Amino acid sequence: SGIPVRIIWACTAIYGLIAYIAAVVAYPVKCMRKLAAVVVGVLLIELINMIRLVSLVFIGALAPQAFDAIHLVVWQSMMVVLAFLIWFVWAYKFAGNDVPKSA
Repeated sequence: SGIPVRIIWACTAIYGLIAYIAAVVAYPVKCMRKLAAVVVGVLLIELINMIRLVSLVFIGALAPQAFDAIHLVVWQSMMVVLAFLIWFVWAYKFAGNDVPKSA
């Protein structure tokens, strides 16, 4: 029972990582804060991606008819939203004091 699983390059959360890193690099704060944000954010996004992959394996085994919808609609959308939320929390909570003030 279940479905065969094949993990391809797109399953590595690469698109969310690229968007997150680009947002961090574009934000006007000191380089050390950006570096810390990239390291922590990449680790969080990859952890979430591992949870996504494990959940998809279980869904494929237990409810293969729901796999495509959850894989393509739910999790892909959630990965983009979660990458944005991680960036937003960093920008609002941790980088806010470091933003240059306009004249």
